[in-house]
Amino acid sequence: MSYIKKTREHYNIYLQKTSSFKTISISFVFQRLNTQTDKLYQAMLRKMLYLKTAKYNNLEELTKAAAYIYNPVTFFNTKTSSKYRTFTLAAEFANEKYTEKGMNKKNIEFIMDYFWHPYVKDNSFDEELFKVCQKNYIEELKSIKNYPESYSLNECWRLLNLYDFKDLKTEKLIEEVEKMTAKTLYEYYKSMFTEDSLDIFILGNVNEEIIDIIDNYIYGDFKPSKMIKPKKNKEVKMQEIKEVTDSPQSKLYLGYKVIDPTTYEEKYISLMFSMILGGGTESCLHQEVREKRSLCYYIYATSYNLFNLILITSGIDKSNSNEVINIIKDEISKIQKGLFAESRVEEVKKLYENILLEAKDSPDSLINSLINEVMRGADSPAEKFKIVKKITKEDIVTFAKKIKLDTIYLLEGR
Repeated sequence: MSYIKKTREHYNIYLQKTSSFKTISISFVFQRLNTQTDKLYQAMLRKMLYLKTAKYNNLEELTKAAAYIYNPVTFFNTKTSSKYRTFTLAAEFANEKYTEKGMNKKNIEFIMDYFWHPYVKDNSFDEELFKVCQKNYIEELKSIKNYPESYSLNECWRLLNLYDFKDLKTEKLIEEVEKMTAKTLYEYYKSMFTEDSLDIFILGNVNEEIIDIIDNYIYGDFKPSKMIKPKKNKEVKMQEIKEVTDSPQSKLYLGYKVIDPTTYEEKYISLMFSMILGGGTESCLHQEVREKRSLCYYIYATSYNLFNLILITSGIDKSNSNEVINIIKDEISKIQKGLFAESRVEEVKKLYENILLEAKDSPDSLINSLINEVMRGADSPAEKFKIVKKITKEDIVTFAKKIKLDTIYLLEGR
């Protein structure tokens, strides 16, 4: 599906017209280099900006105002690559074709107020609200050890060293959050208007006049955005780390880094490989580890193509850890040798095609596809269909030989 691009001095707007939905989706995507500081400050901004604006003094007033304009769904999120971080204000609201004339403008103004017109007093965010958000964030960080799945995933991710900075342990993160103030958070927020880039994405049955509404409301000296590219892994360190938890179930992670893949492999083969290895009940790992030997509660493999990473995750009893690790290595070795059925390739290709078909019915999926096309160089859904049909067993085998085990992490239960 083609899109319209409008270039402004300090930002770009992309409009993808479709009559498939009765809603309009908009995403304001801010981009900057990824650092530990940005991770923490943006987490706090997500909490702060959503609760109060210059026009509406609290969440109750915001809720009432939203109800008047047919309840737009509005949220903030962040996404990361090795080098860059994006902070997104996203929204979906009813097209005025199905409500009342003038509602598109009112929705856009309401949504943009969250970022462009927050509550500010004496060059600072609201002190009382900041303290509440800071306390909540610190409690979230402290409680993460109570959730073994979240804690173990975070620790494994930190040990894999996937960012251009050294990610801190939870205790250090808490110390950094405690140093924040309402004023320093506001200073960080202001820096986004001069240090970040801004790209705006619109999806819906609308004309270019919607762009004029945004143009009249927006301000900021934003920089041009950079293409987000996958991390290039040069080597692996092969470390094996074990921690102990009171949880009865152990959490096992094997992180494989992909060395020197092609763009084609990053975009397509990495996902196909992970689906064959550990994607669903027919996958190699599920069949061998769970079905045949009953050695785990669950096991799956995930492809993180922006990091050129294959991460295998399993819930096990600690007594089975060595056996499960050896079976995982054996199953990967089999794929590297081509010892798997050709029919499995066709099955996962069909599954991927079904995912693409389902995405056509979701405005959220379509606007994210547009964002990935513009900011990450992804192919359009139509191009993906054509390329996936050509994937062969040999492509999977060639890719499998490029993965190298970097980290084994075990959070050992009782």
